Amino acid sequence: MHTFVAVSQIEPTIRISFLDPEWPKKLLDKQPSALWREKVNDDVLITVSPKELQRFLLTHLRMESAFGKPSEPKAQERLTTKETAYE
Repeated sequence: MHTFVAVSQIEPTIRISFLDPEWPKKLLDKQPSALWREKVNDDVLITVSPKELQRFLLTHLRMESAFGKPSEPKAQERLTTKETAYE
């Protein structure tokens, strides 16, 4: 399984949105010819090349239902060597 993320901003902080995992199923039910895929049980297995998948996602990037609300992940502070050493 892959996770797709849209980056809407990189400075001053990064803003990302995750692809709704249910969105491709819903879209492909409405538009079966939009993308080659196989149905395995109730899951969708996309069978196109990476380039075709990227083109498909970029085409639908602005659909509100495709990606979730943008968030700003917080960077974790780096631990110093002293803090990570075992006693």
